[in-house]
Amino acid sequence: MPELPEVEFAARHLRRWLVGRRVLGVVAQAGTPLRDLTPQALADGLRGRVATGVRRHGKQLFVDLDDGAVWA
Repeated sequence: MPELPEVEFAARHLRRWLVGRRVLGVVAQAGTPLRDLTPQALADGLRGRVATGVRRHGKQLFVDLDDGAVWA
């Protein structure tokens, strides 16, 4: 489990790299825990979306998307 300063560091860098950019594609490795999503459903849901913000709550990161969805 990362420490809080590491999560804040990641959030700051993700803000710089993601906000305002469109998701062109997604690659989910086999065995990656995606809850009830298949890798294809994740890719279909994120492809074409634009990241509008990155925030954290505690040690969790959230990416806000242009359609109002939040990727956590």
